[in-house]
Amino acid sequence: DLTDLISDVGDVDAALIQLSTDLGTSEEAILGALDTTKEALETQFSEEIAGVAGDVEALSADVDTLETDLTELIQKNDGDVDTALAELSTALGTTETNILAELGTTKDELTESFTTAIGDVETSLGNELDAIANYVGKPAREVTETDIDFVIDLIAQQNVSQELITQYDVTGDGVVDINDQTLLETALQGEEDVTLADTSMFTPATGLYQQQQQDTQTTQDLITQLNAQLNTKIDDQTEQQNVNNLMQLLGQAEDIGGRRVTVTTPDPIGNITPYDFKSIFRDSAQASRYVSPFGGNQANVAQQALNPTSNIMSANRLPGFSPTFAQGGQVEDENDMLLKMLGELE
Repeated sequence: DLTDLISDVGDVDAALIQLSTDLGTSEEAILGALDTTKEALETQFSEEIAGVAGDVEALSADVDTLETDLTELIQKNDGDVDTALAELSTALGTTETNILAELGTTKDELTESFTTAIGDVETSLGNELDAIANYVGKPAREVTETDIDFVIDLIAQQNVSQELITQYDVTGDGVVDINDQTLLETALQGEEDVTLADTSMFTPATGLYQQQQQDTQTTQDLITQLNAQLNTKIDDQTEQQNVNNLMQLLGQAEDIGGRRVTVTTPDPIGNITPYDFKSIFRDSAQASRYVSPFGGNQANVAQQALNPTSNIMSANRLPGFSPTFAQGGQVEDENDMLLKMLGELE
């Protein structure tokens, strides 16, 4: 009774108090009747507890080993629980019933448990694979001339598989027709931005491929920007060099300070010498350039014609000319000779 009480209560003192109360005696009387002490009872109880714990631990280890072995056999047999139990019972020299009893389960529970575990593993692996696939992504599927030719052929056909319809249905209306062909041709030309159905095979780059595409575009944009900056800098330097060359030329010029130019409007009539109507020449300067057949120039002849009295005096003052010659072609006859002899023609 005391041992049972100690096991139930889990404490020697409490068990002694309860037993002494039930028997109407003292703890000392009970210990004396059992020929033991409280300390001895506590030591014995602790050892028994430790032994039970060891047995439980060993049994648990055996069960774990048995469960592990059975699980490995089930996996080896592709989830076939019956085959796994048969192999394990043969290896241990026992029956399938004993194994199931030892594990505290049934064949149906094992099958369901294994199926659930496999499903969880597949789900976990699927999630991980999806994450990896999303991270890696896929390259862009661009439209080619071959695709358009293939769509034209599909439109002409009567029976087209659903898989091909899904791949080439870029409009998303569930059929492949002229509208899909037109949209693909527009996408191939690249002159307009078009949106193709995400269920079709023509999809943009994703994941690492998209990042690579973006990096490539960023690099190209940077190169374009650098070229533009370089060209601008070259233009600025060229312009500055032209300015420097101009300043150098101006610095070498003698009239760098500038000079004033006065422009006078000319007289529309000009300097006109009045015409001398007494002579055929414009003026005496023009007449002096022409020689008279009577000696001298035309200016003197004209003057002598206007002033006969000065004719002889002018002739005397002109060396090489005689007065008679200045008078002009006179023809002498007999009377003239007679008068000359008489001294009348001095």
